[in-house]
Amino acid sequence: MATINLSKNNYLQTQGMILKPTLQQYKKKETIDGLQIIKYPIFPSEGGDFAEYVRINEDGVTLGKGDGMFDIKGFTPRQMSRSFMPGGVTKAWHLHTKQNEIWLPTVGRFILGFYDNREESLTKGNKLKIYAGTDNQIAIVIPSGVAHGYKNIGSSDSLLVYITDQQWDGTDEYRLPWDSKDINFDWEIPNE
Repeated sequence: MATINLSKNNYLQTQGMILKPTLQQYKKKETIDGLQIIKYPIFPSEGGDFAEYVRINEDGVTLGKGDGMFDIKGFTPRQMSRSFMPGGVTKAWHLHTKQNEIWLPTVGRFILGFYDNREESLTKGNKLKIYAGTDNQIAIVIPSGVAHGYKNIGSSDSLLVYITDQQWDGTDEYRLPWDSKDINFDWEIPNE
């Protein structure tokens, strides 16, 4: 049996390497005040899987299950909707001055984008990019004043379910261009 001694080939420094690599940097993601990301436990079985999304209470809603439960006080569900989209489509930027939302990206692969457009916010101007979908089940609580959008990065159709605390009447539906130079959001999947 051959023995390999790796301790003699320790390249803790880049000296002695043909190509000179750079040390990868891991910067902390920006946050947006009031935006909550809640990871859902998925319970798989031979017959598929199960996830509990929302419990509607008298004074708000509860998201998640078990130890991962979060109470969202003051959120009264008024409407539940869905957005279906084929692969490659981007829907952004949506903005509301009164409406708060809870997103549930349920089927497919998404890049979710958020931009804090609130002048008085401690995180004004911050952007957040999140991957979510079938293999990363999360809920996102989006406060009013935060611009939001999403892109289906998969090749098949996707489905986003969302709950709002206002009923749609067209008076609180604002838009910014999906490719706004002022936001300068990267909707592409990064190559690593």
